Amino acid sequence: MTLQNADVHVWSGQEAEDASGAALLAQEKAGRRRKRGQIIASRLLVLVAILGAWEISSRTFVDPFAASMPSLIFDRFLEWLTDGFLLGNLAVTLMESVVGFAIGAVIGISLGLALSFNDAASKVCAPYINALYALPKVTLGPLFVIWFGIAIKMKIVMAAVFVVFLIFYNTWSGARDVDQGLVDSLRLMNANKREIARKVVLPSALVWVFNGLRVSFPLALMGATIGEIIASKRGIGFIVTDSAAQFDTTGVFTAIFTLMFVAVAVDRIIVLTQAHALKWDEASSAL
Repeated sequence: MTLQNADVHVWSGQEAEDASGAALLAQEKAGRRRKRGQIIASRLLVLVAILGAWEISSRTFVDPFAASMPSLIFDRFLEWLTDGFLLGNLAVTLMESVVGFAIGAVIGISLGLALSFNDAASKVCAPYINALYALPKVTLGPLFVIWFGIAIKMKIVMAAVFVVFLIFYNTWSGARDVDQGLVDSLRLMNANKREIARKVVLPSALVWVFNGLRVSFPLALMGATIGEIIASKRGIGFIVTDSAAQFDTTGVFTAIFTLMFVAVAVDRIIVLTQAHALKWDEASSAL
């Protein structure tokens, strides 16, 4: 009877320990949610303060012709959104950016992985890749106009060029930044190159690749917009140049803020995709 009572006492203690752990976990989650809410509120407060100061200064001592004001920008945004002018041009810029981003990502990831598995080729190609990476991409715009004309193809190539080198370097660095001990352990277990790549190299490169993708999409937008500014009759870059030619500061700011909003939205999409991809990779690596 005493032994049975002791068993019951031990089990009750385990239950109490589990309940205490669950309570601590719930408190940690609540604390993280509260902290995240505070950060979001602080960001909104900063945004409201900046826009409020801008609006007040433009209505008092700053010439609105040169600086415009948030209320005018918002009205212009609604006007262009309603009549379809903004969405039509934004669709062109997004198409150029997404296609160029995809092309640059495929080339960059493929080249980064290929060179990471071949040290000799990596050393031979490194000086040329560094030279091309250091080249100011904007200077290629006039050359692309000669090669591809002023059609959409030129903006896609501009976007791809802005993206490819950054993604290549991230992929190449991630694939080489592997735990050599894990590689040696797998080799001792007679793992082939394919298994080593799947279980060690690719998981190591995945985080680097997604970080490169996050940074690269704004660059794709930049490349497409610069191409439109150089020569185009459609797109957000065209809105910028056309508004500037008419001394329409409000139009220029409306186009700029539209690009900023799109870049932030796509960044959130990539972050969510990264979270799901890394969870899937952890699950598949455990198999």
